[in-house]
Amino acid sequence: MVSGGPTRGRILTVLNYYRPYLSGLSEYARLIAEGAASRGFSVTVLTGRHAKDLAESEVVNGVRVVRANPLLFVHKGYVSLHLFARFLREVGSADVAHFHLPMPESGPLSALCGRRVPLLATYHCDAAPSRSGALTDALAVKVVHRSCRMCLRRSRFIAVSSLDYACESGCLRGTSDKWVEIPPPDKGARIPPNARASRKELRVGFLGRFVEEKGIEVLLDAAPLVLRRLPGVEFILAGNFKTVAGGSEYQRLDARIRALGPCVQLPGPVAEEHLQDFYSSLDAFVLPSINSYEAFGMVQVEAMRAGVPVVASDMRGVRIPVRSTGNGILVPPGAAPALADAIVEVLTEARFRNRTEIFDRAQAAFPPDRAVERYVALYTTLIESRARLRKSP
Repeated sequence: MVSGGPTRGRILTVLNYYRPYLSGLSEYARLIAEGAASRGFSVTVLTGRHAKDLAESEVVNGVRVVRANPLLFVHKGYVSLHLFARFLREVGSADVAHFHLPMPESGPLSALCGRRVPLLATYHCDAAPSRSGALTDALAVKVVHRSCRMCLRRSRFIAVSSLDYACESGCLRGTSDKWVEIPPPDKGARIPPNARASRKELRVGFLGRFVEEKGIEVLLDAAPLVLRRLPGVEFILAGNFKTVAGGSEYQRLDARIRALGPCVQLPGPVAEEHLQDFYSSLDAFVLPSINSYEAFGMVQVEAMRAGVPVVASDMRGVRIPVRSTGNGILVPPGAAPALADAIVEVLTEARFRNRTEIFDRAQAAFPPDRAVERYVALYTTLIESRARLRKSP
């Protein structure tokens, strides 16, 4: 654990992928870990060494990051015996073990804690087989489900991004007495946005990994329908489309992207220092997700903090940012014509043009730092209860 004087407690955070790998889950975990570290906790993140050039141990923004070597990669995760050895080494000095699920190793790892270390689980999403239908893929999902169920049973609290998503999760069934609703942290602006830059083109943006659950194919189906009504609209599809756990959709979609010509741009990953510039350059943000791996979509809130309206799939969890703020339109998942209609509406309707109002509604519904403060409260509760248990006869 990171040390340097008295701390409020020692947190061991466990997950499969962490920065520099970028995903909603890894960024969620990073923002909570760094937020807790800045508030006086000693935080160690135990994760996988998904790239060979990564250090096995380093301190990043006040968080000690320890990486275990994978043995082989399966579905969206990996098998790592080294992870268990590193966990046993780290958990002995922890006051709280915090698991980010889904994670195939979470069940056995949670069992190794015994009763010595209280557990907190953050349940991000339900694992789902890919469209390929491969038998190994389906089996991997079943293994993940059973392992997560074991970890959830042992956890004192289960943080969920929304009750809307949790209530329909088969993996979470029977655990509602442990749920704590905590909308994800985000990296959106904390100050009102600037007015839209003066330019002729309208810009529609997406930000995320090129994976099946994001529904990029649906957006590509909708793009020509939008262009028929609003010629000249630009579609900026940002995010990692190369090194993606479980495989990228880019190769499958490449021909379709090129067929749309220069109206579709792929700038690649957006560095955090350029994130607000990216959102601010947009007139609409789209999250056309299609399956249960998408449980919230913190990028929606980040876009709203830049004063940008959102079009998102009307799916459990994913619909919460728009429902909570009124800053956009929800459409049936997978419905390209409805998606195109909604994009045209947010680009042309006056009610979606006031960036300050969009920002204010997002700030009110999702106050900055609320997620970190709620985790700090959970950590404190678990640490105090552990201390009382040790003192009891």
